[in-house]
Amino acid sequence: MEFHISAPLAILIITVIANALLAYVVYSQAPESATNRFFFLLSLTTTIWFVLMYASVQPGMLKVSLSLIRGTIFVAAPMSLLFFFLSYSIPNPTFTLSSRYKLLSILATVFVMIVGASPFAFIGVQAINGRPNPIPGLGLLPFVLLSTVFSVAAVVVLIRKLRRSQGRERQQLALIMSGMALMVGFIIGTILIPVVFFENNTFVAFAPLYILLFLSATALAIMKYQLFNVKIIATESLVMVLVFILLFEGLLAGSVRQIFYKGVFAALVGFLGAGVVRSVNREVQQKEELAQLAERLKKANDRLKELDELKTEFLSIASHQLRTPLSIIKGYSELLRDGAYGKMNTKEKKVLSNIDVSNERLIKLVDEFLNVSRIEQGRTNYRFADMNVVALVKDIMAELEEKAHPKGISLVYASKSKKFGLQIVGDEDKLRHAIYNFVDNAIKYSPEQTKVHIIVEPEAHGIAIRVRDSGVGMDQKDLANLFQKFYRSPHVMRDFQGTGLGLFVVRQFIEAHGGHVWADSKGVGKGSEFGFWIPLKAVPQPQPTQTVAQKK
Repeated sequence: MEFHISAPLAILIITVIANALLAYVVYSQAPESATNRFFFLLSLTTTIWFVLMYASVQPGMLKVSLSLIRGTIFVAAPMSLLFFFLSYSIPNPTFTLSSRYKLLSILATVFVMIVGASPFAFIGVQAINGRPNPIPGLGLLPFVLLSTVFSVAAVVVLIRKLRRSQGRERQQLALIMSGMALMVGFIIGTILIPVVFFENNTFVAFAPLYILLFLSATALAIMKYQLFNVKIIATESLVMVLVFILLFEGLLAGSVRQIFYKGVFAALVGFLGAGVVRSVNREVQQKEELAQLAERLKKANDRLKELDELKTEFLSIASHQLRTPLSIIKGYSELLRDGAYGKMNTKEKKVLSNIDVSNERLIKLVDEFLNVSRIEQGRTNYRFADMNVVALVKDIMAELEEKAHPKGISLVYASKSKKFGLQIVGDEDKLRHAIYNFVDNAIKYSPEQTKVHIIVEPEAHGIAIRVRDSGVGMDQKDLANLFQKFYRSPHVMRDFQGTGLGLFVVRQFIEAHGGHVWADSKGVGKGSEFGFWIPLKAVPQPQPTQTVAQKK
């Protein structure tokens, strides 16, 4: 059995399928958006209208053509309403038309739909050259008026939006408005006016071509200006094109068997393509979520950096302000100890000694804050010169003997190579700070009557200095975080005071020499080793960038 399908019918079928699929694609992208909902409803009503229009002019439909023609007016009225609503909402997700105007528009549309389906719109049908031609009545005027008002209002709204918009939104509106204007212009100029005023329906069969203009403009806006995700649309479009080609080829084959085979194959391609589209959609959504998360993290990180810089600036200012009165207190304390204001008794000397200890602790704390702020602001000054590292180590040991003696702790110096050269190039003050910190901590955290070993030895074209004790030891969490800013081990926080800044500063000083620091322990209560390595001839390393406040 063979039959032939005309090209207009094939175009109609393909256009109907394309319109329905596009309506689904747009709606599925953002079902909560008013613009997407109106587009979906407009596409569906337009599809129904095209089918009715095509059927109403077929020679074999004379008996029911009058009902079909009245049906076109019944569907065209809400289509005009939806076109106006779409123009009012696009490209925003919300619909802001007042409730009064919405109600009036809907009531007017319902009235026109009722009149359009009645005998007042079309009195009858007469056959001309075998084709049905409608005889319009006075009831068609309300539809003409309604359609004209909604169309003009839609164009006015779009023009106003176009004038106020900028950038991508302006490009979107211009492209979509052009497609809508072409579609409406062709429909009114070649279908509505000829049918109403000249009783000529010659161009009714070409109505599907007009909708393609609107679909093309919308698709171009989607692909070029990213109204929806391009990757998803590209995948869906490819699947749709494959299905349409198969359907079109089948419809023109002229054989029922060929149409059946092509239809089944097209359905299979569509089913498989839908799976691919869903997969791509999931991938795109995951990437978009990751991109949004990355953007939020970036903003949070930028904010944290800004707060950290403000904190550093505050520490710098506050520390400088504190340093002056502390120095004055230290000066007066020395004057009192020297008897500048009279002889002191034993009790007064003890009180003065406590003041000195507390004042020195505050000075050390302020110095640590100043060191941190200078490091983070890139303002630390380094003076590299030849120096005797062994002499420096022994000088620090002699300085700390007084602190170790009350606990019965012995400071033991060791060097594994007698031939090891004593001269290196480095900043003596910064290295003194690092070694002093290691030995001072070892004395602080070691039990009484133990030994602290300070080892100096050559290693890999540099020197390594190790400080070993039998103190509180560390666990793996401590080893991983010790040199981080403000970190203090929970094993010592209750029994020992500190800021968690000393080791951080040491690391910065050693890394500025081109070296590295380390810490090692066999566990809590099993002692520790702290050390650093620097090259024999240190090369100044780049310092951190300045803070925002300084750059300003």
